Amino acid sequence: MSIENKEVGRAFEARPAGVGLCICWLGLALVLSGCASEPVYHRLWRGMMAPQVKQPEFISGLNQIFLPQTVEAGRAAEVAQGAQGRGEGRLLAYQPVVTAEALPQFPDDIALVTYKSKRDYDGLVQDAASDRYRELHWQYYDYEASRSIAVVPFRGVVKVGDVYDLYPRFSEWRSGFSALFVQRRRLNLATSADPEPYRAEVEFYLKSSLKQDLEMNIQGHVVAVDPDYWIEYLSWQSADQRRRGLEELKKRDKSMKFSIYSFDVELANSFLKKTGSLKPGSGLNIQW
Repeated sequence: MSIENKEVGRAFEARPAGVGLCICWLGLALVLSGCASEPVYHRLWRGMMAPQVKQPEFISGLNQIFLPQTVEAGRAAEVAQGAQGRGEGRLLAYQPVVTAEALPQFPDDIALVTYKSKRDYDGLVQDAASDRYRELHWQYYDYEASRSIAVVPFRGVVKVGDVYDLYPRFSEWRSGFSALFVQRRRLNLATSADPEPYRAEVEFYLKSSLKQDLEMNIQGHVVAVDPDYWIEYLSWQSADQRRRGLEELKKRDKSMKFSIYSFDVELANSFLKKTGSLKPGSGLNIQW
């Protein structure tokens, strides 16, 4: 759940001339709509507990070590850059969820971590991560089963194993109201020799979402596609929009042939407490 790249821990347009005022107005529109002038950079962390670790110890480690250190790194970057207001530092948003053994072979925790850019991510890892902090992960996490994956813009084609951002210029995840929505591959198809129908259904769903998200007031949408399940991070402008949006998503799920709704978690917009900020079955859209 950290800002770390696992590989680091393991060792771990040009614009045409003459566009004039159009670009200025475009930039203003992007700012007012909560979008960045260039795509933000997300990483999706999926962590599995180390075999020797019990859940109470794991949860304690998250709350006392990984959550505060990740947030502190983001705050330090803002101070160092002289940032004013939300979203000006390297780390833009941090949204961890503890899934509490929701599904077989499902990650024990998930986190969508949002950076201003890939360059800012690389700089933050180099600035904030010590060897001890990197190695500390593997006291809590299964080294082989846990992974951090870069999120890529969705361009119309789904590959199982990838993570996609439907709106890569949307940056205001921290100020929005987020939820994690999980669907699993139908059990009678989980061992099918042909994964294509499942993959194609997810692809169709994402293409449809580009049209239907507006109707549900969804402003941010990141999707991770696994062979046995797929997860969505979604953002709305208000808690009421989130509640109604999740209801609509569950209705859409009933029309799917190869996937079925599993569970969802509404992330609490919260500052970290001294103890117990994150509990099994809960998620945070951490504020700072």
